[in-house]
Amino acid sequence: SAKCQGGEGYRSPLTCRSEKPMSGYVFYVDPDGHWCFWVGDGKWWAGIQGPAAVEGVWTRLEGFVDPAAKAIEFSVDDVLVSRRESV
Repeated sequence: SAKCQGGEGYRSPLTCRSEKPMSGYVFYVDPDGHWCFWVGDGKWWAGIQGPAAVEGVWTRLEGFVDPAAKAIEFSVDDVLVSRRESV
């Protein structure tokens, strides 16, 4: 679970990434105030945007990677909010 406590710009409660090669994962609140999930495939970053973050509220974030389907999914509070294919 993560909680957005305000701030500006990109705010990440959990990140594990490398820039060379671009790999790992990132959960963050974007400058527009939405939860996001991104993964790096070694060459580039692919991401999906979720719902607006509610400041001060604990939120369950889950990101799923399906290499066989070349897809990522993002769930917020146990609800699938987005799926992206061709990743």
